[in-house]
Amino acid sequence: MAEAQCLLRRAGISPGGIDGMFGPLTQRAVRAMQKRSGLVADGMIGPLSFESRVGRGPTATAPAGRAAFTAAP
Repeated sequence: MAEAQCLLRRAGISPGGIDGMFGPLTQRAVRAMQKRSGLVADGMIGPLSFESRVGRGPTATAPAGRAAFTAAP
Protein backbone atom coordinates (compact mmCIF):
# COMPACT_ATOMS: atom_id res chain seq x y z
CA MET A 1 0.00 0.00 0.00
CA ALA A 2 2.86 2.38 0.74
CA GLU A 3 4.06 1.97 -2.86
CA ALA A 4 0.63 2.93 -4.18
CA GLN A 5 0.58 5.95 -1.85
CA CYS A 6 4.00 7.05 -3.08
CA LEU A 7 2.94 6.72 -6.71
CA LEU A 8 -0.27 8.64 -6.07
CA ARG A 9 1.72 11.44 -4.44
CA ARG A 10 4.21 11.45 -7.34
CA ALA A 11 1.25 11.91 -9.69
CA GLY A 12 0.13 14.98 -7.75
CA ILE A 13 -2.74 13.32 -5.87
CA SER A 14 -2.32 13.43 -2.09
CA PRO A 15 -3.11 10.16 -0.30
CA GLY A 16 -2.33 11.76 3.07
CA GLY A 17 0.63 10.33 4.94
CA ILE A 18 2.66 7.48 3.48
CA ASP A 19 1.79 4.97 6.17
CA GLY A 20 0.94 1.80 4.26
CA MET A 21 -2.67 1.94 5.46
CA PHE A 22 -5.69 2.11 3.13
CA GLY A 23 -7.58 4.84 4.96
CA PRO A 24 -10.11 7.41 3.76
CA LEU A 25 -7.50 9.80 2.34
CA THR A 26 -5.90 7.04 0.28
CA GLN A 27 -9.32 5.90 -0.94
CA ARG A 28 -10.17 9.46 -1.98
CA ALA A 29 -6.84 9.72 -3.83
CA VAL A 30 -7.47 6.40 -5.60
CA ARG A 31 -10.90 7.65 -6.72
CA ALA A 32 -9.33 10.84 -8.07
CA MET A 33 -6.72 8.81 -9.99
CA GLN A 34 -9.39 6.50 -11.37
CA LYS A 35 -11.52 9.44 -12.49
CA ARG A 36 -8.47 11.06 -14.15
CA SER A 37 -7.72 7.78 -15.93
CA GLY A 38 -11.25 7.21 -17.19
CA LEU A 39 -11.88 4.23 -14.92
CA VAL A 40 -14.88 3.52 -12.74
CA ALA A 41 -14.11 5.55 -9.61
CA ASP A 42 -14.88 2.93 -6.98
CA GLY A 43 -11.87 3.68 -4.77
CA MET A 44 -10.61 0.09 -4.94
CA ILE A 45 -7.11 -0.67 -6.18
CA GLY A 46 -7.59 -3.51 -8.62
CA PRO A 47 -5.40 -4.64 -11.52
CA LEU A 48 -6.39 -1.76 -13.81
CA SER A 49 -5.96 0.85 -11.11
CA PHE A 50 -2.60 -0.33 -9.83
CA GLU A 51 -0.68 -2.47 -12.30
CA SER A 52 -1.85 -0.78 -15.49
CA ARG A 53 -2.34 2.72 -14.17
CA VAL A 54 -0.09 3.51 -11.25
CA GLY A 55 3.41 4.37 -12.37
CA ARG A 56 3.55 1.98 -15.32
CA GLY A 57 3.21 4.64 -18.02
CA PRO A 58 0.84 4.49 -20.99
CA THR A 59 -1.00 1.25 -21.63
CA ALA A 60 -3.09 -0.11 -24.45
CA THR A 61 -6.20 0.67 -22.40
CA ALA A 62 -5.30 4.31 -21.74
CA PRO A 63 -7.42 6.93 -23.49
CA ALA A 64 -5.96 7.83 -26.88
CA GLY A 65 -3.23 10.41 -26.78
CA ARG A 66 -2.45 10.43 -23.06
CA ALA A 67 -0.78 8.35 -20.42
CA ALA A 68 -3.11 6.64 -18.01
CA PHE A 69 -1.39 7.93 -14.87
CA THR A 70 1.17 10.64 -15.16
CA ALA A 71 2.92 12.89 -12.70
CA ALA A 72 1.70 16.44 -12.36
CA PRO A 73 3.96 19.05 -13.95
